[in-house]
Amino acid sequence: MKNLVSLVAWHDSGWNGRFCRKPEENRYCESFKYVKFNKYNSKLCLNNPSGVISTIPKGMPCHESVMFIENNNVIKEGGNRVGRIPTLLFSNVERFKEILDYVKGKYTVIHVRENPLSDNKVIIGCVKIKEIINKDEKNKNKLGFEIDFDLEDIVFTLPYQEFIEFCKDKNLDYKEFEHLVVFDVEDFSRYFRGMCNIITDKTLIEILKKAIEILEGFNKFIEEYPDFMEYLKGNKAFRPWVMKDFDKFLDRIKNVISELEGREYKYPGLPAVIYYLGDKEAYSKYFEAVESNKEEELYKELKESLEKRKENSDFKNEFKEFLLNYAVYYDLMAYDIKIIKEQIKKGFISLEEILENPYVLVEDLKEKEDFSGFSFIEVDSWEQRRVKDFDKHNPYRIRALLVEILKRLLKHGHTTVTTGEVKNIFDKIGVDISFKEFLEMIEKNEEIIKEKVVIEEKIIGNEKVKLFTLKDIKESERVIEETINKMLDKPKEELRVSKEEIEKLLRNEKKEDEDYKKAIEMQIEAVEKLLKNRVGILTGPAGTGKTTVISTLVKILKDKYGYEDIYILTPTGKSAMVIREKLKEKKINNVKVMTIHRFIAQEFSDYFNFDFFVLRDVPENAKKKVYVLILDESSMIDTKILGNLFKCVDIEKHLVFVGDINQLPPVDAGKPFHDIYRYLERVNKDAIAKLEIPLRSESKKIAEFSEIFLMDGEERKIKLEELLKEKEVLDNKEIYRIRDGEKEVITIEVVKDNLLKALEDAIEKILEENSKDNFFEFAVFDDKLEILSPTKTKGELNSYIINLYIRQDSKFVPEKYRDKMKLNLFYGNKYVADKVIQTKNKYKKGIYNGMMGYVYFYNKNYKKYAIKFYSDENERRPYVYVSDDNIEHAYAITIHKSQGSGFENIIVAIPKGLNKFVSKEMLYTAVTRAKKRLWIIVEESLENLINVYNSELRNRKTNLFDNFDIDSLIPFYEERAIETERGEKVRSEDEKKLADIFHKLGIEYEYEPISEYLKLGVLPDFKLCLGDKEILWEHYGVDSLDYRLRQREKEEIYKKEGYKIIKLGDIDNAKLDEKVVIISTPEDLNCVEEKIKILLELVEI
Repeated sequence: MKNLVSLVAWHDSGWNGRFCRKPEENRYCESFKYVKFNKYNSKLCLNNPSGVISTIPKGMPCHESVMFIENNNVIKEGGNRVGRIPTLLFSNVERFKEILDYVKGKYTVIHVRENPLSDNKVIIGCVKIKEIINKDEKNKNKLGFEIDFDLEDIVFTLPYQEFIEFCKDKNLDYKEFEHLVVFDVEDFSRYFRGMCNIITDKTLIEILKKAIEILEGFNKFIEEYPDFMEYLKGNKAFRPWVMKDFDKFLDRIKNVISELEGREYKYPGLPAVIYYLGDKEAYSKYFEAVESNKEEELYKELKESLEKRKENSDFKNEFKEFLLNYAVYYDLMAYDIKIIKEQIKKGFISLEEILENPYVLVEDLKEKEDFSGFSFIEVDSWEQRRVKDFDKHNPYRIRALLVEILKRLLKHGHTTVTTGEVKNIFDKIGVDISFKEFLEMIEKNEEIIKEKVVIEEKIIGNEKVKLFTLKDIKESERVIEETINKMLDKPKEELRVSKEEIEKLLRNEKKEDEDYKKAIEMQIEAVEKLLKNRVGILTGPAGTGKTTVISTLVKILKDKYGYEDIYILTPTGKSAMVIREKLKEKKINNVKVMTIHRFIAQEFSDYFNFDFFVLRDVPENAKKKVYVLILDESSMIDTKILGNLFKCVDIEKHLVFVGDINQLPPVDAGKPFHDIYRYLERVNKDAIAKLEIPLRSESKKIAEFSEIFLMDGEERKIKLEELLKEKEVLDNKEIYRIRDGEKEVITIEVVKDNLLKALEDAIEKILEENSKDNFFEFAVFDDKLEILSPTKTKGELNSYIINLYIRQDSKFVPEKYRDKMKLNLFYGNKYVADKVIQTKNKYKKGIYNGMMGYVYFYNKNYKKYAIKFYSDENERRPYVYVSDDNIEHAYAITIHKSQGSGFENIIVAIPKGLNKFVSKEMLYTAVTRAKKRLWIIVEESLENLINVYNSELRNRKTNLFDNFDIDSLIPFYEERAIETERGEKVRSEDEKKLADIFHKLGIEYEYEPISEYLKLGVLPDFKLCLGDKEILWEHYGVDSLDYRLRQREKEEIYKKEGYKIIKLGDIDNAKLDEKVVIISTPEDLNCVEEKIKILLELVEI
């Protein structure tokens, strides 16, 4: 049956029934409007750190975020509850009201949104629901309620605050252990939307199984650091009355799993079906029937009722069959049935197919804002209940599992994957068949599988690789490939314009220096290439004149070639605005410039579903005939949106992609711009036009500096020594300056502490350089300054914390407005205003994710903010009304969100401990957003900026135009920097020593063998080719808890696959099995050659 998911605000002492210890420093709670207002209105928590909450009047800060109350305190007079969780729903009230009375005695999973541990939401615990109270029955659009529970009802809670405090005290970087102890919602994200959601027993079981892994991770941490127990139960504990049971949480979770698995409901979907048919008493009737053993009778009543119901166009007999023979066995809600019916009517899913193969609910249902679809685990559990002779090898079941795996990988950006990635997700899901069986069933049922998944076998390098791609993604790729090849097949266009005419259009300055001449020559060549080739790419860093080339190209195509239907489409409103301004400057009219989203939604509204964001097939005669299509900021366009666009258009003359090939890949799956670039490199290099020389002097230095992130190893080191000559050590910080003549263009500040103060000083310095004293005029109204961070909430210099600091604590806010900023989630007038960014696509309003602007005012009647967007495609409207859950503060934004935008002045904040998270494309993208001035603040060490080699482009797995890169299977490939005697590159001196000894002794070996990753899902350090035995080698060269735990995980995988683990130190007395993993450590290297010789003798035996 049903359980809940509830959201609470972050608390720095573990929701212990008291105010935060340091309420001024806990900013993560302030994303909640009611907490923020009460925090700064009453100031109770600010004035009473660690004060008891339970006796304060209702409505004060934290009163409705209480979790665990101290034994001697109560929430309200006469009460005896020890915990309360608030929930307030503003949408989809219909879905919740049907079930809310019946979750008493069930469970709620508790999570936080903004938090210092992850950019995603994080699960913090689970409790048994004692009572739901204070429901607001009167308001049809809002549903408020609170969940009460007793101390013994706590299934588990995770000691994150204690963990963070311990790491700070011990000078440990807690981010090193996050994969071990942080319960990121990642694979369950569909259920963690809004303030509250509903989950089935099966989903709760899966969440609890993951919770077991997290608690085991904490136990491993405690084994390494036993002092941590003092922070849980001793004198340093925040909530010892809760954490005294920490050792019992694992058993409690297992008991709840047993309880959930033992719940016997034959027809759990029966009340939902009855409710859907109009009986609002359905749930009370159902539970009464269950208690009196009359569940079967209630089902028969439903059956009789449906049999009497006459068939009509809206209620066919097949739908009756679905309700009677399927839905009653499924843990659905009436709202879910309504959505299924709606999608059947829209043609997204076939009712006949559902009846034949219910697993299609996993594969074909479309998600929307308030509907997350169904997971494989859910539908699979329902089918096991429904079908008497359940076949675990049902080919449709196998297919749905594969589709679920590929959908999960799609969310990580991968469009095509190997068996290695498939196995990693398969192991996470956990089903009742082995991976070997799974692959065998895929091969055996090829015809059924290929209806949803395309499987290809290819020889890539020396490896035979099986590649998996979802069919709809493959269709998008087919359309892209077909469009590109169709344009390539067209005869090249003859030039109708001279070089002199092109140069005249390009030149807007009377410069004669060598760089300017070279830049103009490159631009002339670029225009010529794009005119001659039917499909072309224009690439280059910011400031090299891409927009100038495009406007010149458009003018020539209109004036010299007579082409009228010219469209320039962009992924962001800001880039569209820049192009419109450039065309206006050059007096070029009648060119349609808009975002891709607007083009599809506007031109193909008959085929586009706004609720589910689905574009149906556009027939040939309905396609938009376009003479010239230019796609700006192409690196941001994902595979799905590009495929959708090409399904809509018929391009007559020219297709041009514009962008920087070295930037970050799209937020969504694929990297089509990069793949098309590589394809054209192979088949028509002349179609690629490169611009390399920035025209602004400031941009030259910024572009030169950005190039270091495209370099590896020694080349980067030499370039850095050349650039970072001017160094100053001042007040516990290092400052590096890069100048253009006397003018300081780039400042790199390495800061040990007081990071936000350093940020404030940097802003002040940039204001001074621009002779400005009004931050809001400069950075907000004129949009001349932006701050970028790699993360939203991780690390001290994350965008969330920076935003709150600037709007509430910085010197830039006039005192008379400071309280207004603190009391309101967003605020704006003509003097001060919050800079904001839109976070959701609203197609009907013409506003899209990523659009930036500022708060114009708040409309009390509409209860919405009037936002003045910088790049509104509807130029006639002065502002747009949006609700507060559609926008975020944007004084600082993440680097990913900055793609497609440029700013005169940029400050980049780089927190420590994010080297594995930050990529070289991320840093390159951040640096190249600056047009005139770049200031970088790096926490703790310059190494956190310059020693980043991880590549998101290389790691993203795609196969558009057969571009699958075998090296993408090797994690952090760029770290291979040390050359062995045999000539390959390895990661460490220890590995070099091993490789060189193998080579010396004549042992054939393979370093980081891809073949083993494809079989096992893990990558060994070496594979030794010795006789008929499979000998893998792992070298444990790092001594850290994080590293050791990862190695233990690998060892478990090896054992599961039948490998015997042998430590090199024990090789003298070892007996080799057919499959062996040898483990060495740095200590073994003192006598490693002798040990390897013993291994050779054992192989001969």
